[in-house]
Amino acid sequence: MNARWSHVLSGVADKPLGMCVADGRPTSVWSDAEVDVTPAPEPTENVDDARGDGLDLLVLTSAMGWPYTGFKHGEERDVFVRREMVRVWHVVRSEVARWPDDDTMFRPQPYVLVGTPGIGKSFGCGSYLLYELLHYDAAKVPAVAYFLDGSAYIFHKTGVMAGRVVFYKKADDALSAMDDMAYERREALVKRKESEGVKDAAQKCKAKCGFIIFDVGGKHQPGLELPTSEWGCVVLSSPNERNYKGWKKQKMAYYIFINCYEAREMKAFFAWQQRALLGAAANDASVCADVSALWREVERRVDEVGPLPRYVFDDKAYKERCNNVADKLRRVSEGDVEHYMRILMGNEEWIEDGTTHAVIKLVRTMSRGVEHYRNHPVTRAIETRLRRLLIAKHRGRSCLVRALATMDEHGANALEQFGVCAFLHARVVQTIAAKMKCLPGADGGGVRGSVLTNARAVGRYPHSYRMFDLGDADERAPVPVEAVQSGLLYIPGDRCFPVVDAFYFVTAPAGGAAGSKR
Repeated sequence: MNARWSHVLSGVADKPLGMCVADGRPTSVWSDAEVDVTPAPEPTENVDDARGDGLDLLVLTSAMGWPYTGFKHGEERDVFVRREMVRVWHVVRSEVARWPDDDTMFRPQPYVLVGTPGIGKSFGCGSYLLYELLHYDAAKVPAVAYFLDGSAYIFHKTGVMAGRVVFYKKADDALSAMDDMAYERREALVKRKESEGVKDAAQKCKAKCGFIIFDVGGKHQPGLELPTSEWGCVVLSSPNERNYKGWKKQKMAYYIFINCYEAREMKAFFAWQQRALLGAAANDASVCADVSALWREVERRVDEVGPLPRYVFDDKAYKERCNNVADKLRRVSEGDVEHYMRILMGNEEWIEDGTTHAVIKLVRTMSRGVEHYRNHPVTRAIETRLRRLLIAKHRGRSCLVRALATMDEHGANALEQFGVCAFLHARVVQTIAAKMKCLPGADGGGVRGSVLTNARAVGRYPHSYRMFDLGDADERAPVPVEAVQSGLLYIPGDRCFPVVDAFYFVTAPAGGAAGSKR
């Protein structure tokens, strides 16, 4: 395809937002080691800091358009290629490279690519894979078949059809054409091998037909008739297993999981969209201020709906997403308790019910050495709102007790999320106080007793709780000691609060450390 490259760099000090948009493909693109990085089981927001400045986004622009948009004039032509997409291509490339260079027998390994909706999985990753496969050695990939919305395109790279694309309105017609292609290639191969003196060539040789990209959408799911014995194949899907579960089992396909955008990739996406304004801002302070204001609005949206370009950069989609999330969280019922508990534990299955999938995102992990995934709250803000809801409504319920009693990683996660609620029960505090061993002070003055062991201490165990937000460092105001209440469990809404998961103050009785709080 006649496509051209551009790219976006970060860490450019003399450019607005520190971002630079440049033409062409950079001489050095990410290596396998740079893209094949599996996040920690618990996602953090400091991935950008660990990898340093430099190339953040590749942009592939096709004047012809792409299959996803039907090659229609005026439709989106820019495909945003990030590290996660390059990683997917490396997996596909390794599979094709595994195929023999000669005509000996082989079995293509099919894949299912799974990712959060709204990250450019279909348009972005599907188009990028198509581009790379079209530029791959035609001896191994003589054609590429692209299925979407019940139709298909077949891109021919060899023979009399080389350089041509055929559109099939009905996918079944494309499958028939692929069967014909496979038959012709098999017959030609066997005839050639027999002329070379190879006996039983049909049992010893196998023709390579190409590669299939199948984009799952609506009612259009991959069928068992996809010819994966002679074609490589990758199916693109949301995490909804109903889209592909039966096909994956029958075809013995492997998973590939793809993460959401990272913060700096979203910034690079924004920089590309506003590249004309960025150019003007370089010499105009007022325009530079406008760009910064626009970026702050994007950051706010990312905080609300997650790093999902579909919902961040489209005003209507953004507002609808916010309304869906707000309505769902506002109407939490008794039946929702364990469901949202599992979401916070990263242990909930993907449910496309119109709202549930709007509050979670897929995070790629490793489990027993195999690529796997977890579903986590899509933003810190949504995670905090879920914690508030569950702590407020269900802190004493049996589902919490069961979660805390689970002897696995989810039980540990539940303990981190909700274990502090145990301090709202007097018997728990009494048991802890009875078994507490105090350490000597830093001044070497010996061991001091704990106020928790004094039955007359005010607020010895919290009678209630208050959740609070840490806020931005620039906006924090000091809290006067008079405003601090004894017997109130202070729980930070953000799990990344430093040092402690919660805290409370106890007033010692007169005669001890009179009036003091510990």
